[in-house]
Amino acid sequence: MNVSKLNISNKIINYPSTEICSKLLKEKIKNFDNLGYDVFKISYKKSKLKMGDIVKECTQENKLGSGSNCIGVFKFNHELLKNWVIKLYKYHSDTMKKGLYRVKDDLNGFNFGQEIAKIDNNIGILKCSQGKIISFPDWSKRMENFFLLKISEDEKKSYLNDLETISNFPQSSYINYAKKLKKIDENGYKADSFNPNNYLLDVENQEINIIDSYKYIPDMHRNTVYDMFCPIIDYFNYDKYYLSMDNKEKENLINKTHIIFKKCYEAAKEIGVSLSEKTFIEFIEDVDGRLDTSYHEHYLKMKKLAGFV
Repeated sequence: MNVSKLNISNKIINYPSTEICSKLLKEKIKNFDNLGYDVFKISYKKSKLKMGDIVKECTQENKLGSGSNCIGVFKFNHELLKNWVIKLYKYHSDTMKKGLYRVKDDLNGFNFGQEIAKIDNNIGILKCSQGKIISFPDWSKRMENFFLLKISEDEKKSYLNDLETISNFPQSSYINYAKKLKKIDENGYKADSFNPNNYLLDVENQEINIIDSYKYIPDMHRNTVYDMFCPIIDYFNYDKYYLSMDNKEKENLINKTHIIFKKCYEAAKEIGVSLSEKTFIEFIEDVDGRLDTSYHEHYLKMKKLAGFV
């Protein structure tokens, strides 16, 4: 294999050559990849992008989404950096002091949208996953004014279309989805299933990609089939979507909800993902207690509207 060499702290590290790097960037990434810190660093070096230019990439035009702990996630414009994104945390400085450095990646070799590098502790470099968001844009931000939230006609149609698409995915797609959650769980991470947009819908490859997870000891090994099912129907806003629909649309929604749950359940059972609703409920009740949220309440509303109780 042709490699380029870079000396860091007197240690020679071999990086893929420009040709190999370009090939990697052109490949369609699923859940396995080779896009960790080492490949990013050589790609970044080849891009000639200056460290101070990274914040300049964080424009509204480049914004892909936002979260509870960040201003937003932004794409790179440079072709060599298309398979990574920038996460701009809420507390950041436009002045670069510490520079780029590696962060521990327990999921190395797989693409779960995880952070592989940081700049000054407040700018993250994450792997970029394929797909579109499942619910409405800026979900976390709009949840701050939940009681004023209204579902638009376009958002309702998009939601129903996505559920139609997901329900038609073959069982093999759900098997792969369950394998991803199992991999996260085995490494001690909890899928962040509160925000549905932490899951991406890859229509072309018929994949559901998990792009956000965290490691917190009380939540370790508490991933269940409900962390597959609940986010992709946006269970927290299920009642709001439901109330925006006419009777025919409601019937369609309930039908697709049951199809999706059945496929998730069968896949989870086959792969060995926990099927325990009790574990899931205890988890969301714990979170409600920690954060003064109402996930359990909205889960029960979804179950009732969908006819699970």
